[in-house]
Amino acid sequence: MGVFSAISRILRTMAVGALMLPRIDHSVMPDGFQRFDRGFNAYICYLHVQTAYRNPVLRVFCQILSDETRHNKEREWTCSAQARARWFLALTLARNPQLASDRKPGGVEAPQPVQGGCVKHGDVKIEVGRYGLIQDK
Repeated sequence: MGVFSAISRILRTMAVGALMLPRIDHSVMPDGFQRFDRGFNAYICYLHVQTAYRNPVLRVFCQILSDETRHNKEREWTCSAQARARWFLALTLARNPQLASDRKPGGVEAPQPVQGGCVKHGDVKIEVGRYGLIQDK
């Protein structure tokens, strides 16, 4: 009786194993030996990757960033390149007045310091404060 029971158990296990083999979400290995089942491990890794990249919170965050980037690109400079260059020149000279002496003569007139933290260029007064620029006309 014991030999017949053992053979019957082996045959049933082989039949169930053959039915479970195509299923990748169940390991054919017993608990503790599942790490040796490469197909099952590949499936588990696939689930981890899907969880990481299909996270709804992450997807919404990336969509918001994408929309913001697209919106910021629409707000391009409307002024000419020369006006922009002069503005950056005035800003640079306002922050570094010692650079005014290094400029070549006859070029664009360097902004003249008026009082601490302020630069006057033509009829525009640029004040460099702690948190940014303040422009007065």
